[in-house]
Amino acid sequence: DDVKKLVDDIVSTSIKNRGLGDSEDNDDDDDGDDDSNRKATKAKSVSQLTAKEIATKSPSKAKYLHCAWDTLPPKVQEAASTLGYSSSNWGSNSSKWAAGEDKWWEKLTPKQQYLATFVLGWDQHAWDTQYEDTWWADLPDHVKDVASLVLGFTEKIWDGDKWPEVAKKWWCDLNDEEKLALNMMGYRQYNWE
Repeated sequence: DDVKKLVDDIVSTSIKNRGLGDSEDNDDDDDGDDDSNRKATKAKSVSQLTAKEIATKSPSKAKYLHCAWDTLPPKVQEAASTLGYSSSNWGSNSSKWAAGEDKWWEKLTPKQQYLATFVLGWDQHAWDTQYEDTWWADLPDHVKDVASLVLGFTEKIWDGDKWPEVAKKWWCDLNDEEKLALNMMGYRQYNWE
């Protein structure tokens, strides 16, 4: 019962935090052009967001790795703990691994997969390979955005299994925006170097 309550709380918080429960501004205009213009403006503004803006709006897109352990919401800390994270191995700049990181996605328990997905923002491709086995067309939009705008990827480079200049940098030489973009792909210092 406690696990079910925790999961229900996490899902409702996740839905609320991601804005999935909010309704859009629905004015009953029958003007299709106005609706098209709004969608185009929204699409343009989303694709121009920086990694920081994406992570600020939805911290789970960066797997919360950019946040200090002591600033994480309790439910996020609890979810991270189930994967073996703690204050000593959490975060973007940690060079220590967590116990859960040595497991493939399918070896995680259903509870760990659920919490990793709906609380921490992971999916199987990010967890197992940091999207390296994923075609450009199949990447989540926020990953495409930061990969192209921050890291210098194009579809041709990505699908050609090549890396732009950023790959030549040590973690400590990356700027904050690059680190955040790599967090969104599932990287942190531990698995970058």
